[in-house]
Amino acid sequence: MESRLLTSVPAPTLGEAERTQLTQALWMLFQAMKPASEQPEALMEAIQIAMSELRYRSKASEEQHTLNLKVWMNACQPFPIWAVQKAADWWSKGARDGDELGHFLGDVRLAVGHSVLSRQRHLQLLNHYQG
Repeated sequence: MESRLLTSVPAPTLGEAERTQLTQALWMLFQAMKPASEQPEALMEAIQIAMSELRYRSKASEEQHTLNLKVWMNACQPFPIWAVQKAADWWSKGARDGDELGHFLGDVRLAVGHSVLSRQRHLQLLNHYQG
């Protein structure tokens, strides 16, 4: 087999209007993807919603429930708040079942989705080439 060199693809060039739109899209994505740790009150509320059903089914004490709440909040801090809220909404409506933190984190990851993270990488790369 004969090998051949691949030609490099030039970086796309954007006009001023496209560059402005790209900057705005990156800013909005950055705002949406902020970790939940930056909004502790909203995070606590979402976790309490998700754990409300578990609280009534569990025989755990009030202290154990408070400890579980803190553990769940710490585990959810790196994720965007909207993904935690979406997963909590699923749990509160009974659309998801489980009683463990791992189940909930799986639903948070599902809420974030792979396409959101890949779009974020693509926009950042495009912005990098323009800058």
